[in-house]
Amino acid sequence: VDFMQKLKILRIVLIGTVLAVSGGLWLLTRDQLALSRDSTAFVKDSVAAIGSHWDTAELLQRATPHFRAANNETDLRAQFAAANTSLGPLVEYRAVGGKANYLEALANKPLTADYIVRATFAKGEADIVIQAVRTGSTWRIDSFSIGASPEMRALLGMQG
Repeated sequence: VDFMQKLKILRIVLIGTVLAVSGGLWLLTRDQLALSRDSTAFVKDSVAAIGSHWDTAELLQRATPHFRAANNETDLRAQFAAANTSLGPLVEYRAVGGKANYLEALANKPLTADYIVRATFAKGEADIVIQAVRTGSTWRIDSFSIGASPEMRALLGMQG
């Protein structure tokens, strides 16, 4: 095989490699965007259902078995009663920050998504911090708290 044919083969291999890598990156990006859309929709729907009346049952029906085992329902009811007294019902979302952690899934770890929802309630504003876990095609809440640290807001790209 002469030198010109070797160059031609090398060019074909390089073009094939570039196309394969580009296609793989496109598939990863497409999947990441779809997962982020799904997890964002789940978090928004969950906050609306839970925060509209500070409903413990709404949280528990969306929770992972881990969350339910780690949190006493009586304590959750007390926390939600306090939130209802100090904040009142949800009025609107102001911002949702966060994303699905797709790279964890590539490492054979459970797919998680971390979010902060800035919301306006009847008596004030608060951040709701949620970590969701995907099992199969279903998202579930694995962590739920009211209030976010400045570090957490910065990590998720939110100001203030």
